[in-house]
Amino acid sequence: LSVKVKDIETQEGMPVVHLRGKGEKIRTLPIVKAWALVDELIKLRTKGPEDYLFTPVRTLENVRMTRIGVHKLIKYHLKRLGIDSSRSAHSVRRTVISNLLESGERLELVQKVAGHASPNVTLRCYNVREEPLSKNPLLNLRYKE
Repeated sequence: LSVKVKDIETQEGMPVVHLRGKGEKIRTLPIVKAWALVDELIKLRTKGPEDYLFTPVRTLENVRMTRIGVHKLIKYHLKRLGIDSSRSAHSVRRTVISNLLESGERLELVQKVAGHASPNVTLRCYNVREEPLSKNPLLNLRYKE
């Protein structure tokens, strides 16, 4: 929520955002797929380099959106769409972490993207989903004859 327009730049030909996490750790994440929407937001609200990227919808002031404001916005749209309103920004984060791990991404890379200090924290965020027996890795074992 503290991202400013100046925190977005192009590296290696792709748009990236620099995020400040706990302990002022800086992570650089690609925003290739979201770039069109981010660029539209910047232009639509005529944001300058020092402006916060995410500001309350009903104000033109350069104040950052609060965590509670995001929570209310998510709940409002979930209810409007008829989706389970127990979801939150954090559950979305957990889903992304789970999807990355399940798609085969290395734990160390997912840990870095999530900004976790330890792989154990990343694994705690992981939503274990029940796989069908036919996908059990033991079925792939090959024995020497």
